[in-house]
Amino acid sequence: MTSSGTYGEPIKAIELRDYIDGKIDYTFYVNEFPSSSVDDGAFIRMSPGLPASEWTSKKRPSFQVVVRGGERNMPQAEEVAYNIYELMHNRRNFTLDTAEVGDAYYLETGLELEQKPKSIVHCAADQSAPMYLGRDENSRPLYSLNFTMTVL
Repeated sequence: MTSSGTYGEPIKAIELRDYIDGKIDYTFYVNEFPSSSVDDGAFIRMSPGLPASEWTSKKRPSFQVVVRGGERNMPQAEEVAYNIYELMHNRRNFTLDTAEVGDAYYLETGLELEQKPKSIVHCAADQSAPMYLGRDENSRPLYSLNFTMTVL
C-alpha cells in the first residue's frame, strides 16, 4: 500500500499515450488537442471506469482515444482507429514502463511521476469497433474508442 492507504499508483493518460505512441505511427496528445496540434492526431484521456474492489487491489480504470484525421483523410483516420483497437482490445499482461515517461510527464505537468512499471492484467474495448463521431468545426473526421483495464 502507498502512504495514502490505497493500492498502487493510478494509471496516467501520458503513460498510455507513450505506450500506444511507441507502437502506432501517429501523433498522440494527452487529454485534448492543443491549439497547435496537427490535423492527423489523436488524444488519450482517462475516465472513471468501474468501481475499485472493496476487498482487493483490483481496479478497473477506463480510457478514451479520440482519433482525428485531416479534412480529406478520413480513410487514414479510420485505419488508425482500427489499429488502436487491434493493439489494445483483449491485450493481456502488459506493462506501462513509467521510467520512460517520467521526464516527459514532469515537463508537461510540473509533477513528479512515480517511476516504476505498472502492470495491466487485461484491457478490453467497450465496443466492437471504433465509433465515428462525425466531423469537428474544421470538417475533420473524428473516431472514438473506449477501453476498460483490469489492474491489480
